[in-house]
Amino acid sequence: MDEQLRWGSDPKLHGWDGLNDAAINVFNSNVINSFVREMFQNSNDARDDKLPADPTTGKQPPLEVSIYYRTLTADQFPDFKGFTDIFARIKSAPENKQQMEFFNHGQKALGTRAAIKFFVFEDFNTTGLTGSDDDHQKTFSACVLSEGLTIKRDETAGGSYGIGKNAIFGFSKLRTVLYASLNKDGEYIFQGVAKLACYRDAEKQTREKRIFCGRGLKLKSIRNLAELDPQYRDVFKRSRPGLSQFAACPVNHPDWLTEFTKAILRNYWLLLYNGELVVELKNETELQIRIDKSNLEELLIKFFNPETYDPDDDVEPKGNPYEFYRSFTEGKVVEKSIDYLGKVRFYYRELDHTKSNRIAFIRNGMVVYSKEVWGFKAINYAGVFICESEEGNKILRMMEPPTHDSFAPERLEEKTSKYSVSVGRQIMKQVSRLISDSLEE
Repeated sequence: MDEQLRWGSDPKLHGWDGLNDAAINVFNSNVINSFVREMFQNSNDARDDKLPADPTTGKQPPLEVSIYYRTLTADQFPDFKGFTDIFARIKSAPENKQQMEFFNHGQKALGTRAAIKFFVFEDFNTTGLTGSDDDHQKTFSACVLSEGLTIKRDETAGGSYGIGKNAIFGFSKLRTVLYASLNKDGEYIFQGVAKLACYRDAEKQTREKRIFCGRGLKLKSIRNLAELDPQYRDVFKRSRPGLSQFAACPVNHPDWLTEFTKAILRNYWLLLYNGELVVELKNETELQIRIDKSNLEELLIKFFNPETYDPDDDVEPKGNPYEFYRSFTEGKVVEKSIDYLGKVRFYYRELDHTKSNRIAFIRNGMVVYSKEVWGFKAINYAGVFICESEEGNKILRMMEPPTHDSFAPERLEEKTSKYSVSVGRQIMKQVSRLISDSLEE
């Protein structure tokens, strides 16, 4: 049997699936911000908490993330001819003619065989992917092969709907991602996935919109780096456990270094402050910016100086992350026990300008969302709300919508029988009262 690496998809027995994909489109309003929120959250959920602690600090190693553009040749793109042939078939299908602009842009983005751009997201000090192609209880299937499925290490993890993994597809003009993983047991995995539209093969058989790059007719994942052709090995090898994701022909952002830095600071300043996150932004192999605890405040002032900060920049979560950071490090703090949530903390401080006036709600190290507090227009403030208990964070996780931008009590009804919607409303009412009473003071 032919076991070569190739692109293909399963037969489509009924109907036709077009290019529109809600799980990808939901992240397209601000591609970089969505990318950072979802990708970092997934990596943070996959941190290896069994790594030995630093003997000096007593803390576990931080999550390390490396982000960079990389240029490959067609010979380094697995089964380049097979992929381009399928892409051409998808484009030529009459049912897909409404998306012709997308396919024209995608074909143009492939450029010359000598220079094909990829955008790479790699994490380290994480567990890597586990499980066989057929084991749907493990992370490889959940991340790469399945839709709407999430497998997390615990019930306080960031993601809970299994759609955040699609944020990287919105970053690719081909909606195509190549995965390379090494887990902590030394198991290597490689697979490619394209999420496009149905097409007809040479025998006029309709094929599924999810197209895989794998071994043989069954398109199985590669489980040994040595099974990859020599020209691919250096590109997709891993020397440490974790996951590498390669977005083919990425969206072009000329000021990507600034925009990524701002998005990382906006959403994950607390992880950085706690020494739990280190990020390197590169161009090809050359380091451009390193973000960690040592330069966090410097970067916050550079990009979010209150004197130049625009409160109407329309990027969620709104509010100035530098003011949230200062509230956390310099402000007053109220500690209280709230029914069901357990111990919570509210950090806040009064400001001398009107540019923030928001409270940041943080869970699992990420600013989930921020909001204004009704009735306090006369004073200027910034604040941070954090739940400290494991059970409380489980409840808040269940109240988050797929986009992780609020806490909605109505979500409890579909997530658990342990807590009712009225319990969720009671929780949020107590949280609001804590914040209002603190600001009232």
